[in-house]
Amino acid sequence: MIKVWFCSFCFFLLTVGCTSSNSDSRDVSKQTQPPKAPTISKPSVNSTHELYKQIEQISRIAQGRVGVTATLLETAQSVSFNGDQRFPMQSVYKFPIGMAVLAQVDQGKLKLDQKVLVKKSDFVSKPQHSPIRDKNPQGVELSLAELLEYMVS
Repeated sequence: MIKVWFCSFCFFLLTVGCTSSNSDSRDVSKQTQPPKAPTISKPSVNSTHELYKQIEQISRIAQGRVGVTATLLETAQSVSFNGDQRFPMQSVYKFPIGMAVLAQVDQGKLKLDQKVLVKKSDFVSKPQHSPIRDKNPQGVELSLAELLEYMVS
């Protein structure tokens, strides 16, 4: 049950991050009420068809290009919607990375005050947003806590 809710939450985050192809949907002044978020119920164990249909419904509501692939690691059961297309990740990838780092902190494998060397060669290119690079163009040593803070701000 936790896996279903976790997948639903992650999918919701991905849906929220979709870009809209309808400029009117971004104009809050033209909206009288916020759109209702669709709910995702537990998919059938024997089929991913129901989940696919729910993703398809959410993509219509999102009014933008939506793509998702979800795999249950324990069974390799998978569902994909526009999974063969490429999408800009933007900050979507930060959530699972942050979760993985914090899980290792909880397990005692990492510490929030442990320092990480961020070298100049680790930075993204100039046109891309990087406050760490902008403040420290030659590189810097930051704690895991500081790096996590940069991830979410």
